[in-house]
Amino acid sequence: MIINKQGEKCLCSNGVEYIIGEEVIGTENGDYEGLIGRIYEIRIGEADKETDNDTSDFYCTFEPPILEPDIRKLEERFSQIYGSPKSLNDICLDSVILAPDMVKPVSSIEDEAKECNVYVLEEDWAANDDYGHDVDIFTDLNSAKISMLKQLKKEMKDGCIPDWKDDDDYIEETDENSFECYIDGYYSERHYSISIVEKPMKMSERFMAEISESMISQDMLSQFRTQVLKLKETELLSDAEYEQLLKDNSVAEVIKDKISGDDDFWDAYDSIISEVAREEVVKYTEKE
Repeated sequence: MIINKQGEKCLCSNGVEYIIGEEVIGTENGDYEGLIGRIYEIRIGEADKETDNDTSDFYCTFEPPILEPDIRKLEERFSQIYGSPKSLNDICLDSVILAPDMVKPVSSIEDEAKECNVYVLEEDWAANDDYGHDVDIFTDLNSAKISMLKQLKKEMKDGCIPDWKDDDDYIEETDENSFECYIDGYYSERHYSISIVEKPMKMSERFMAEISESMISQDMLSQFRTQVLKLKETELLSDAEYEQLLKDNSVAEVIKDKISGDDDFWDAYDSIISEVAREEVVKYTEKE
């Protein structure tokens, strides 16, 4: 089967729906990782495929990278593949045949992303022939506010603000999440501002998985420390040994390894999931 009509869809065995003409990005599973391109044809079945791959053949065209670091990275990758130096002009970006897991629809990345609010702390200044701009991102408003107040307190004590306040043209504007001061008529040369701005942030599945894994590890360590306190053997440890044990974060990996190899644990886990699934299905059938 050959699929090549613009807008035609194909649901592959990996559970992802691909559309002819849609924008895709190369994944870490292929040689075109990070490149933006489009699918223009999909071939399914031995009769129409050109490769011996077990999966469908995806015919793609990619845009050449723009940034120099990306160009060098691509050239180095293909130089290693072919065992000889390759420049961007030597690398085929049109009519590239790939497996489905080597590209991912850009739209699916955007659809998968969950959104949360973050607090951006921005600081901008110009003084004494110097200038700068700093940005910090926080997931908690209180943390951002604490950092803002600490930095502002430091600036009010050791920065240029005390000197500027004596100037007749000194102007100061502030609210609960921002502070700005400057010398009227000389803003570009003498100003200082710091503020917190709430902005939405999209989180990828991989990012959320990393956060989730980190939280699971922290929970395991917390429970581990609780159990350590209950053991009589703990009394035999010196203060230094006790402190070292409680700070050993690698214990979380030991716990995970033991859990992954515990068949009884996973049998119990599957049993609970199955039980909950059955109970929830029954609830819906009872409604009818």
